[in-house]
Amino acid sequence: MLSAASQRDNRARFVGGFLSLPAIWLAPLILNEMPQRDFVIWLDGGMYIAVDFATSGPTMLSFVVRLVFTDDSGQHTIARYDTAHGTAHRDLVSPRDRLVEKRWLIDLDFPEALEYAVRDFKTNYARYLEIWRKAQGLL
Repeated sequence: MLSAASQRDNRARFVGGFLSLPAIWLAPLILNEMPQRDFVIWLDGGMYIAVDFATSGPTMLSFVVRLVFTDDSGQHTIARYDTAHGTAHRDLVSPRDRLVEKRWLIDLDFPEALEYAVRDFKTNYARYLEIWRKAQGLL
C-alpha cells in the first residue's frame, strides 16, 4: 500500500488552470510512444514522395504524403495528401505555398488513403509538376 505522501503525489491536480499529471502516470505514455514512420520514394526529374505516418498499435492515427520537386532554388511541395481536419484529403499547392484545390477522400480510411496517395503520386507526378509550373508561369 502506498503511503499518504505517495498517494498525494500520484493524484492529478490542477495547477494554474491546467491539469498536472504525476510522472508515474505519464510513464506508460512516454514508454509506449506512438511510432512515427517516414520514408522517401525517389522519382525522376528531381522529384520525390515523402511519406510520414503515425500509428498506435494497429491503428493509423495520421499521415502526410508530400510530392516534392527540387531545383536550384530549393525544395517545393507541389501537392500533398494528409489527415488534417480528421479526414484524408489532397491539397494542390501553388508555387507560393497557397492552397489551390482541396479534394476530400471521404470514402477511404487512413491506410487506404495513404496507399491511394502514394499510388497517385507515383503514377501522376509529371502531371502535378506541370500544373504547378503552369501556376508559376513557367509553361
